[in-house]
Amino acid sequence: RSTRPIGRVQCDNQGRVLLITGGAQGIGWAIADAFYRSGACVVCMDVVPAEQPNYARCEYFQGDTSQEELCQAAVEKAVERFGGLGTLGAHADPNPKV
Repeated sequence: RSTRPIGRVQCDNQGRVLLITGGAQGIGWAIADAFYRSGACVVCMDVVPAEQPNYARCEYFQGDTSQEELCQAAVEKAVERFGGLGTLGAHADPNPKV
């Protein structure tokens, strides 16, 4: 018998700041949205325009993760907007269809 909880596991992510690459759509957005709904502040970085609305604690940064200066700018945006950065979720497609 499994000891894993049945159903949706809820977490409190109040005060956490995340940068999610590939966060404009698909799995990246679903992860960003789940963290946002659990209280986190989120910066989504993607090469494609965001399809989802910006929320109060969610910023969008359009950029290519293969360009170091754009990655640095996304980190700086998280620090400037939310006061720091604690977690990176790397979900960018290595071969985006832009």
